[in-house]
Amino acid sequence: MTPVSPTTFELASLQDLSVTELKALWRVHVGRSMPEHLPKFLLSRLLAYQLQVAKAGDLSKSATRYLDQIANDLEAGREPTVPYLAEQRIKSGSVIVREHGGIQHRVMVTDAGFAWNGNTYGSLSAVAKAITGTSWNGLRFFGLMEKRRSNGEVAA
Repeated sequence: MTPVSPTTFELASLQDLSVTELKALWRVHVGRSMPEHLPKFLLSRLLAYQLQVAKAGDLSKSATRYLDQIANDLEAGREPTVPYLAEQRIKSGSVIVREHGGIQHRVMVTDAGFAWNGNTYGSLSAVAKAITGTSWNGLRFFGLMEKRRSNGEVAA
């Protein structure tokens, strides 16, 4: 097989290649042997990822940290919590205040998550659920996201 340049094929077509062809492309484009004992569908996905990394760069350090945290949670048998992107923009040290049920709730934004009532939560949604007992979009519950109508207009 003649090696195919990443610019001359669609990444989606990798799934149509044989394991031998995938391994040859891997060696040409990644520069080392492809991992052994993996199913073909995973080999094609790994190669597609490697080709994208070569073209556009790898994950950011913060994205890698979030993925590592999810993996750690899963390994420990915990439900992983991933903060919404908008929550990541709230600066550490900020205090978010919301009144609910006649009680004022103060949430401190920390580097580790969202501190409320002596506990730290991975997302504002988890804090909102702890406060109300029901599932909420944390940004909406704390008034940090505008509610939009189906036509895209901001609701009053």
